[in-house]
Amino acid sequence: MSKMHITIGIYPNGDWKWNCVPEENLKGHIEYQDLRPGRMFLVDGKIVNKGIGVDEALIPDILEKVKRINPTKDSQPYI
Repeated sequence: MSKMHITIGIYPNGDWKWNCVPEENLKGHIEYQDLRPGRMFLVDGKIVNKGIGVDEALIPDILEKVKRINPTKDSQPYI
């Protein structure tokens, strides 16, 4: 089984979405996020793209909620 990663997109209004992405899909998923500069993008809790107008103070609360996710199944289609 491939290593799974949790990705999180955070929007300037505070909304956020998560995905469970296998290692082999991660590069393409990150590249796609580069086309979405308005949202912050995290991979396994680390910022990959700061986004435009997103408050980094949102991160700890979101990560606390996401840590309950057990990344075992690919969540395609990604949001």
